Amino acid sequence: MVKNWYKKTPDNLRFTAKFPKVITHDKRLKNVENDLEYFLKVITEIHDKGLALFLQLPPVIKDIRRTRSIKEFTSIPR
Repeated sequence: MVKNWYKKTPDNLRFTAKFPKVITHDKRLKNVENDLEYFLKVITEIHDKGLALFLQLPPVIKDIRRTRSIKEFTSIPR
């Protein structure tokens, strides 16, 4: 699906990808290594067109430092 977005969109289109609900709300950023790896692997198919990542957290996570470092969720492997 992501490869299709890449092919079918103009070069000047920029994407914003929201982290999956399973990572942010269902698992609350805990034990999400496999889910996160898969999401980043798939979404990097379009990163060279321009990609912003949107991390929306549930209200129950009041302090991300208690859960994990935010840096872990914002760097895309290239």
